[in-house]
Amino acid sequence: MKIFAAVVSLALVAAPSATDQTRDLEHHSPTTPAQRIEIRGLSGSEIEFKSWDKDEVAMTIHVRISSSDQEYEEEYVRSLKIRETKSESKLLLEFVELRRGVGGGGFWRIFTGGNYIRKEIRGEVFVPRSNALTTDISYGSIALESMKGELRILGKNNSLSLKECSNVRTVENDYGESLLQSCGGNLKLKGTSSNVKIESFAGPVDIDARYSTIVVGNISQSATIKSQSGRITAESIGGDLTIQSDYTTIAATAVKGNLSVGTKSGSLRVKGVQGLTIEAPYTTVEATDVSSPAGRPVSFSGQSGSLALENVKGDLLLDGPYSNMDLKNIQGSVDLQSKSSRITAEEISGDWKSKTEYTTLRLRALRSKNVRITNKSNDIRIDLMTVPGELTIRNDYGGVEVTMPKGFAGEVSLDAEYGSIDTDFPIRSRKTGSSAYAIGTVGSGTGTITIETKSAGISLTQR
Repeated sequence: MKIFAAVVSLALVAAPSATDQTRDLEHHSPTTPAQRIEIRGLSGSEIEFKSWDKDEVAMTIHVRISSSDQEYEEEYVRSLKIRETKSESKLLLEFVELRRGVGGGGFWRIFTGGNYIRKEIRGEVFVPRSNALTTDISYGSIALESMKGELRILGKNNSLSLKECSNVRTVENDYGESLLQSCGGNLKLKGTSSNVKIESFAGPVDIDARYSTIVVGNISQSATIKSQSGRITAESIGGDLTIQSDYTTIAATAVKGNLSVGTKSGSLRVKGVQGLTIEAPYTTVEATDVSSPAGRPVSFSGQSGSLALENVKGDLLLDGPYSNMDLKNIQGSVDLQSKSSRITAEEISGDWKSKTEYTTLRLRALRSKNVRITNKSNDIRIDLMTVPGELTIRNDYGGVEVTMPKGFAGEVSLDAEYGSIDTDFPIRSRKTGSSAYAIGTVGSGTGTITIETKSAGISLTQR
């Protein structure tokens, strides 16, 4: 014990006392308008970028370091410099620092707390407003305003703010925050586990940011967003909007072009788009106020989620084997496929065509000239607001109930195998054992009504 106490006493005497070392660097580089400016090597920094009208780059950097090795501190501070490489087309400024870590260790580090380094790098960088700029800062804070030259901001873990920069091209910022306000250009932005917010951008936007929260608004042209397992909000897009993001909560509003979405097991809310294409196998989808150009239907492909469409001007092409669908106020035709689901529709003003199995159909206020339905094992109920030109229904093991206005003229054929028929049309009805059929001609029109069931009844009545 006495030996151990002596060793501890000696260690306390021998342990070095850490003191911070600091150094200020200042660098000025004249520029020409044709030169691309590159600033590299600043990491773990809090650097504020500012633009000005001078043809010069001015850098003021303050460095503070504290470590477990005083000799290392002194060596590090001596190594600091800003290295300049210049040509007619390019000005490269590199922040140079000692790259090796703290040396030493062994027995004495047991008593002195181990090796450590703490660095703080702060400063200001003034760049000409009209020059192109590339920088690779990481773990820092970047604020840049009113830049007219082409911008490429590369790095990660940055707090990035760009305001009124008119030619933004590339932003890379994994694990950081990127805010762009009133900017323009042709943006390609990448990030992982980040926060992205773009408020007003003149030009196209391409975002690839997995596991991120993404908010974009007032984009003058098209936008493409790729993500995964995050949250996406897009509003006021001047062109097409394409979103590919699995396991994501998505909201898109006021898109002047076509909205195309691919996602899984999330939620999608849409309002005010000029065209809609959705591939969402296990997703809750709600869309309102959709207009689609002629020849390009609103398209939905799902698996076992839900779909609600309201106020749509355009044709619908829907395929959801196990997706419940609710359609309301559709000014266009409907072509639908499903299995084992529930379909409700109200105020459909175009032709209706559906092929389903084990599905319940409730169609109200249907204004369809032509109706074609096949189903199995569930009931069909249809309330027609206009007299159809063609009504064709086949439903096995499920009943059919149709009401329509008076005025139909044409051929009527009702066949209920192992079922009954209830109709007020002036046609002949017959029973054969447990089945029934009714056929006849009403008036002199060319319309056709054909309804067939198996193990279920038919009701066809006029209001």
